[in-house]
Amino acid sequence: MTRFEGRVGIVTGAASGIGLAVVRALVDEGTNVVMVDVDDASLRAAAAEFGPAAVAIAGDASDPAVVDEALDQAASRFGRLDLVHANAGIGVDKRAVDLSLDEWTQVIGVNLTGPFLLARGALRVFERDGRRGAIVFTSSPHALATTQATSAYASSKAALLGLTRTLALEAAAQGTRVNAVLPGPTATRMIDAFVELSPEPDVARARFARTAPLGRLATPGEIAAAVLFLLSDAASFVTGTSLAVDGGLLAAMATPVEYT
Repeated sequence: MTRFEGRVGIVTGAASGIGLAVVRALVDEGTNVVMVDVDDASLRAAAAEFGPAAVAIAGDASDPAVVDEALDQAASRFGRLDLVHANAGIGVDKRAVDLSLDEWTQVIGVNLTGPFLLARGALRVFERDGRRGAIVFTSSPHALATTQATSAYASSKAALLGLTRTLALEAAAQGTRVNAVLPGPTATRMIDAFVELSPEPDVARARFARTAPLGRLATPGEIAAAVLFLLSDAASFVTGTSLAVDGGLLAAMATPVEYT
């Protein structure tokens, strides 16, 4: 039997990158998964890979109605809920003085309010069903050490760490664990989006890779492995913590630093 045989999970930001890698790994280990992503076409294509083991919900992970639908689908389609990976995230590469209120609100909504809504709903389900669940948030090294033009992103990811600690304390009595993973530079659409803004995309991608002392981008699968550890019984005494999977980025004295 695998680590997750017979369990049911919800993953947001599930159509690509880290989220898709987590879904793939969970399904490979016997989990049924509710996949949530705002990109309808990519989500449907991704979900087709998993057949009846996955159900796709296209929508904004910060929308309370979408969160409620995900929770309802876990119950109606698969009969339970055990695992949550709140992974959906966005960023805006602008200085605070140039950032509009709408942009700020959108980033905070997707990166913080959405995870809160999903975690709150899951905790209610775990409590109602008398089940010990596990929740993992995708935060970022920017929660601890950041750069210019990331005010909304860094603020949202730092707040996720506070949410992680608070929910871990509130859920501890029922045995539910809440943790966060902090991925370093990873080969995802978010990195692609920033790279495409550069007049020299290849140079920009190489620069991203060199910010990690290991000198390369992580693969989504490498981040997924850390998420699955935190969701698994192997981490049964781990709660309220954050796991940096960043190629040594946070160990550096300053960020960003290029390592050759």
